[in-house]
Formats: sequence, structure tokens, C-alpha cells
Amino acid sequence: IEGLQEARKYYYQVREERGERGPVFHFKTLEKDPDTYSFLAMSDAQHGYRVTTKVVRESVLKYGYNEQKDLIPSFVVFAGDLVQNGASHNDWIKQWFQPLAPLLSYIPVYPAIGNHERNHRYYFSYFDLPENNSPSSKEHWYFFDYGNVRYISLDTNRNYQTKEQLVWLSNLLAQTDYNEAIDFVIAYFHHPHRSEGWLTGESK
Repeated sequence: IEGLQEARKYYYQVREERGERGPVFHFKTLEKDPDTYSFLAMSDAQHGYRVTTKVVRESVLKYGYNEQKDLIPSFVVFAGDLVQNGASHNDWIKQWFQPLAPLLSYIPVYPAIGNHERNHRYYFSYFDLPENNSPSSKEHWYFFDYGNVRYISLDTNRNYQTKEQLVWLSNLLAQTDYNEAIDFVIAYFHHPHRSEGWLTGESK
């Protein structure tokens, strides 16, 4: 979508070829230099979609996203394992789109890919992510800036624990250090580099 203005509310509706129309939703474009804002951090929806549904409707919508109370996060960062099987279209519908519909319909999501996405084309077709990463690894890792914060999404899956990604990250952090507009850096990724309970999952 081109030509959108910053900090503006836009309404949209999905129409099918046979003429059927869905409900009207809206979203607000991000401000260029926000004074204050909030965001949501989430992870691991997977096959616990009933829990995800309950958390979104009874917790997030009540305390983290509430238009009546003017509590509207600017975006969501999601640290991997969006679904149990990234190659299953049904999993995407049942475990991702349906449980998170009350959020996905209104605010953008910036995901980090997890192992359960299985590096499948569904993941890359459902998201249009910043293309500021290494040329050979489109959308596996990336960053975006909002306000004075730089958000860095990494791919910690085994096949992507590579020198290429580390060099990209090292160069990005060096560049960030000299960027006077950035005061904070937040990195999010799927696998913990230290884990008290899942020792074989540690990655140094």
C-alpha cells in the first residue's frame, strides 16, 4: 500500500471476487517521531491456540489494547513459533489468524522466525518485512526503528546460526553506536541463549 500518511487512521474492508464483503477494520499508521508509545511482546502461540485466544481476549484486549481506555499499542513483536507446523495452512488459520484476529486486524506484527515455522514459504508470504538484512537471507533477520529505539529481529534457527548473520549484526550494532537518534536497542529472537530448564536448547 503506497501513499499512506503518518499518524492517520485508515479504514479497510476485504472483498471476495464473488462480491462478498468482510467487516470494516481500521489501523493507524505510525508516527515519524513519537513522544511516547507502547508495544506488545509475545511468543509461542503454536498448538496452545485455546490459551492464546483466552490470553488475547481476556488479558491483552483488556489491559494491553483497549480503544475505550485509549490503550493502543503501536505494534507487536513476536518471538517465534507462531504455529505448530509452518507447512500446514490449517495451523496458520487455527493457531495464528483466528486467535490473534482482534490484534492482527488493527496493528502490525514484526515476527522473528522460530523453528516451528519450518522455514516454510507460508511464513514469508504472510509477512512483508523490512529488507535491510543480508542479501542472501531476505526477511530471516532485519531491523526497524521507531522513535529513539532500534528493534532487531534475529533468526536463531540452527541453519541460520551463521557468520553471515553475526557479521550483519556486528556491523549494524557498530553503526547504531554512532547514530545519535538511537538511544536504545531491543533484540528479539526465538531460542534463549541461556536456559535454566532446557540445557540442550542453549546457544552461545
